[in-house]
Amino acid sequence: MNIPSRVAASGSVFLLSLFLAGPSPAGGQDVEWAVEGEVGGSLFFGNRSQTVLSTRGLAERVDPVFESTSEVSFTYGRASDDEGQSFVNRRSWDAATDLAFRPDQRWSPFVSGKIESSLERQIDLRFNTGAGMKLVIRRDDLTRIDLSASALAERTFPRHEDGVVEDETRARWSTRLRFRRDLADERVEFSSETSYRPVFDDPSDFTLTHRTTLSFDVTDAVRLRLTFVDDYDAGAVDRGARTNNDGQVQVSVVAELD
Repeated sequence: MNIPSRVAASGSVFLLSLFLAGPSPAGGQDVEWAVEGEVGGSLFFGNRSQTVLSTRGLAERVDPVFESTSEVSFTYGRASDDEGQSFVNRRSWDAATDLAFRPDQRWSPFVSGKIESSLERQIDLRFNTGAGMKLVIRRDDLTRIDLSASALAERTFPRHEDGVVEDETRARWSTRLRFRRDLADERVEFSSETSYRPVFDDPSDFTLTHRTTLSFDVTDAVRLRLTFVDDYDAGAVDRGARTNNDGQVQVSVVAELD
């Protein structure tokens, strides 16, 4: 097994252990679960054809002691060139977990971990882990706003198709702002999440991820969702990517289980 494969296996075990780490609360205390699966895609035809498929899964577990959130996603796309030849232009996946202690408090410590791979950004494998504090700015039946800050250790294994690029080890700061609001008697949900991760001693070397969603209830268990995702990686071009910025707008169907 090569080094990236060993890292992927270790990262997967780490994420799973974080998700299951929260001990069961004492008898009589409530444990809440929320699970959702999402499938979206797009198809373009004419002078140039392109197909994009995206899937995402999310699981949340909340009790008075711990709150854990685990998420996995996968995107695959094919396009045609001027000669009509088909090629893969998108292939990325990631898996991430957060584990927060005492989530009902205004301040709560947390640990996090993530592994990812991206053809578009020329990342064969990247993983990070870190710890920090989360501040709940507002939390009620309709609105939740929180701000997180943490320190991350990150390792990146670039793709080596266009020359030799060295593996990268970085220490980063990470800040994340999340906003969620229910509207129209909770039949519509708007959410936004922005994460900014600069290198400790070089603010110009950063990654930025923004995700905005607008979801509409179709039934009690099915939603229609419009999503805008934008990823910026200051080192993507140096690894051989066409651009440092990569964005996507998609419409998807979401199945929920509470």
